[in-house]
Parts: sequence; C-alpha cells; structure tokens
Amino acid sequence: MSSSDGTKTAQVGPDAANLSTKKLASGGVLIRSTAWNFLGQAIPLFVAIPVLPVLVAKLGIERFGVLMLVWMAIGYFSLFDLGLGRALTQMIARKLGEGAEAAVADVVKTGLVLMGFASLVGASLIWVIAPWLAQSALHIPAPLQDETLSSLYLIAIAVPFIVTSSGLTGVLAAYQRFDIVNSVRTPMAVLTILLPVAVTALTVRLEWIVAIVVVTRVVGSIAYLVACARVVPWTKRGDRSHGLTVREFVRLGGWMTLSNLLSPFLVYMDRFVIAGFVSVVAVAYYSTPYEVITKFWIVPGAIVGVLFPAFAATFFGDKKRTSFLLAQGTKYVFLALFPLTVGVVIFADEALGIWLGREFAANSSRVLQILAVGVLINSLVHPATVLVQGAGRPDKVAKLHLIELPLYLPVLWYLTIRFGIEGAAVAWTLRVAIDAALLYSAASFLLPRKEGALARIAFSVITVSGVLVGAFFITEIITEIIYKIVYYISVMGIFLVVAWLKILLESERTIVGTRLLAAFGGTRRK
Repeated sequence: MSSSDGTKTAQVGPDAANLSTKKLASGGVLIRSTAWNFLGQAIPLFVAIPVLPVLVAKLGIERFGVLMLVWMAIGYFSLFDLGLGRALTQMIARKLGEGAEAAVADVVKTGLVLMGFASLVGASLIWVIAPWLAQSALHIPAPLQDETLSSLYLIAIAVPFIVTSSGLTGVLAAYQRFDIVNSVRTPMAVLTILLPVAVTALTVRLEWIVAIVVVTRVVGSIAYLVACARVVPWTKRGDRSHGLTVREFVRLGGWMTLSNLLSPFLVYMDRFVIAGFVSVVAVAYYSTPYEVITKFWIVPGAIVGVLFPAFAATFFGDKKRTSFLLAQGTKYVFLALFPLTVGVVIFADEALGIWLGREFAANSSRVLQILAVGVLINSLVHPATVLVQGAGRPDKVAKLHLIELPLYLPVLWYLTIRFGIEGAAVAWTLRVAIDAALLYSAASFLLPRKEGALARIAFSVITVSGVLVGAFFITEIITEIIYKIVYYISVMGIFLVVAWLKILLESERTIVGTRLLAAFGGTRRK
C-alpha cells in the first residue's frame, strides 16, 4: 500500500496504517513531542535553581558534595543498560516504520530480559565495591563514610529499576509517546529535587535522603511499565523471524555504551588538565562559563530525542523523508540558538560582571565567548549524530570517539600550557568542530546525495562560525555597551531577513505570516 505522499508501508494487521512511517514522522507529531521534551527538561532546571541553595544550607558543603556524587552515580549507573534502551527505540521504531507492529512485543520482551540480566550484574557489582568506594576511592570524609556506604547499597537496589526505566522509556519513545515519558519523568525529576529538602526537616543523614530518591525511581519505573502495557500490543504475536536477534541487540547496545563511556572523558578531561597544569582556581573560572553555556543543550536535546525514533522509522523505507527531517531538525536548532549565542558572544563581559563580579568577568569572559561558539556548532551536529545511530550504525559514532580521544589530549595539553583556560576552550571548540565535520560526513554516506541537505547544512555551519568569530573580535574593538547593543540589533536584523528569505520554507513563511497578521489584527480589534 502507498500512502498519500508515496511512502510504501507493509500491512501487517488492520492497525498497520495507523503506525505508518508517515504518522510516526509527521510534522505535527514531532513538534508536539519536541515541546514535551523541552518542558520536561526545562521545568526541573528552573525548580533546581532556587532549591539547591536551600539544600546546601541545610546539609552543609561536605554532605551536599557527597549527595551530588550519589546523584551523579544514579545517573551514571544507568549505563548498565548497555545501550539497550536506545537500541530498543531504534529497533521498535524500525518495525513500526515497516508496518510490522505485531513483531514489536517479542522485541520488547527480549530487550527487557537482556536489560534485567545486565542490571542485576550491575547491581551486584555496586554492592561488592561499595565499601571500597565509600572508604577509599571517593575520598569521603570519615564521619560520612557510613552514610555513604548505606547510600551506595540503596543505589545498588535501585539499579534494576533505573535500567528498566531506561528500556521502558525507549519503548515509549519509539511510539513517539513523549507526552507519557515526560508526564512521568518531569514529576520524578522535580521530586528528586524537592523531597530531599523535605527530608532535611527530620534528618540530614544521607541514607534517608537517598532512600526517598530511590523510592521515587521505583514508583516512576512502575508508572512507565503501566504506560507501556497500554501502548504496546502485547497480545499480538508476529513471526519470530521478524524479531531482531539477541546478537543485534548486543551489537547496537554495545557500540552505544562505548560512546556513552568515552563521552565523559571527552567532556570532562579539560577540567582535569586545567587543575593539573594551571590551578584549581582556574578550574572555577573555566567551569562556571562552561556549565552556563552548555545549558543551551536543552534545545537540541529536546529535538533529537524526538528525531531518533523518527530517523529509525524512516531511514529504511523513505530516506528522502529522513534527509528532510535532518535538515529541519538542524534548522530549528540554529534558529533557536543563534540569536542567544550571538548575544552571549557580544555581552559576555557585561553579563558575567553583573552576575559574578568584575574579577570573575575579567578571567572568564573570553572563555565564555569561545565555548559559546563551540556549543552552537556541537548543537548543530546533534541531529546528525542521532541519524547515524538511528540508521543502525552507532559503531561510526563510537569509533569516531575512539579516534578523537588520543588526538584531543595532546592538543588540549599544549594549548592549556601555552594559553591557559582560554587555550583549553579553544581546544574544546576545535574538537567539536572537527567532530561535527566528521559526523556530517558519516551521515552524507547514508543519505541520498541529490537532496543537497547536507551541503546546505555544512555551508550554514561555516557561515555561522564565521559570523560568531567576527563578533568575537568585534568585541575587542567595541567596548561601550551602547555600541554593542547597536551591533547586536544590526546582526539580528540581518539574521531575520536571511532566515525569512533563505532558511524558512514557503509553507513556514505562510504559517508565520498568518499568525502575525492574526495577532496584529486581534490587537487592532481590541
């Protein structure tokens, strides 16, 4: 059967058409899912800003530092899913895109069994090494070691639920049910922030705070399971030859896990090099602008979480649609972040001065400007990364990280020794720029060349980088705030004209124009 846009979908049962590639990757579905993802990430962030200082005051610096390590461990130990949650999303989305919904139940059950086994191994490992972590490896102060040990045992108990949640959210993501995912994940994230504050009214002992967080995770896991039971057609039984083998699960999940293990080294190595070869104070001057500017990743994160299952659903049957989605995803990341990034580059010194003082601004403003360029380039490559993974080739991403690591370290070391924290920022930005070029090259071999989307994206990235670098050097010449404001308004004026004439599609211009006319018309009627 052919859909209205010519896409062919296999018919396996009467509901196959309802889960066609066209529906799973339609613009309306993707926009709604992106909105859910953005809210799901933004709301906990806004809650944390005022709450965390309260928690610091109640716990004290040392106990709060240990709690941060525990929270980090809860997130990091989700790696025990061995990438199978992401693999589940890719495999199920591919089946749905092919119209083989009846095969999904077997895929889900196989994946969850594998994840259950992996989580039990991980939980056992944490339980065994918990005394070593609490008493030696993490350098926990002696008065807090017993609390930390009990907390680690609780985390070991929670690992199966954390890993299972990863798999269940992967299933829901394949069905583009990000409304359900975020309806569970957002309250769970908010409670993870608020409940520890409530517990401190009774006790500041870490094991009680961690216990309430673990209970929250368990409840969330149960909620995901109930949701999946309603979404997945468990009663349908397809030909098992349509199901994907354990070997394929392990192959996809293994490469994704390798990427997840290498990424923290690439992300955090600069901090260790700065501490070792400059100073610990320099780490603060570098880390603060880094943590601020990388919050921009909320935007591409919301978009690519939706694009990943859409790529998996369309790649094997409609590569033209895949190419279109890549171009659209990259475009919307650019439209959202370019104005913000230009503003950061131009007003970095003033913003840091108001927020943290003139001394901090003098040491960190250049770092913020350089990293802002790198974060935008890195954000633009997020869609290409998930395209390669969604196409079933996560090995390309993992191999790229393997190649990058030994090349990045000497460059980072040299530039940090030579130019300090600004050199470290340059090294990081160069790495993500090269990473972007290589990932888009990998994507170019997977998509039809005639579409020209990748060439347009590459040209846009180069142009945008040039504009930002130009703005960087302009701030050396223009120091008065009023001239900077004029310069920013001028750049934004050009940006709006180019976006309207060259970036937006005719259909998008029509929608925007209609809504603007309606808004102004409504104002006049009032």
